[in-house]
Amino acid sequence: MNYMVDPTWKPDVAAIKANPRLPQPVNYHILVAIPPAETQTKGGIFIPQAAAERGQVGSGIGLVLRIGPAAFADHRRFPQGKPENLAEGSFVILRPYSGNRLEFVTDDGAPIEMRFIADDAILAVVDDPRSIRRP
Repeated sequence: MNYMVDPTWKPDVAAIKANPRLPQPVNYHILVAIPPAETQTKGGIFIPQAAAERGQVGSGIGLVLRIGPAAFADHRRFPQGKPENLAEGSFVILRPYSGNRLEFVTDDGAPIEMRFIADDAILAVVDDPRSIRRP
C-alpha cells in the first residue's frame, strides 16, 4: 500500500457536516473522518480485507468535520493559537492510531469511520491528501 488515502475517495463534506446527527465534539476534541484504505494496488493486485482495515485503523490522514470550542485554546501548548489554515473541511495529517474510533452511518446507509482526536494530535494541514504516500 503506497497511498495513505484511497485516491478515489471524494467525500461529500457539505452533506456530512449538514447531518444533524453528526456528533459535536466538546472541549479540546476534534471530529475527523478517516478515509477508507486502498483495496487494490496500482498494479491491480487486490489487498486482503484484513490488511486494508489495518491500513485504515493506522491512517495518518483525516478530514476535519467539527472542532470543539476549546481546541487550541491552551496558550501554553499553542502560543500561536489555532493554525490559520485549519478549519472544518481541512485535510490533516494526524498521529497514527490516535483518537477514539466510531462508525457514523449516513442517511443513505453508508458507514464512515470517524475519530475524536485531541487538538495536539494534528501534525499538519494538507491541501490534497491523495498526494501523501507512505515510504
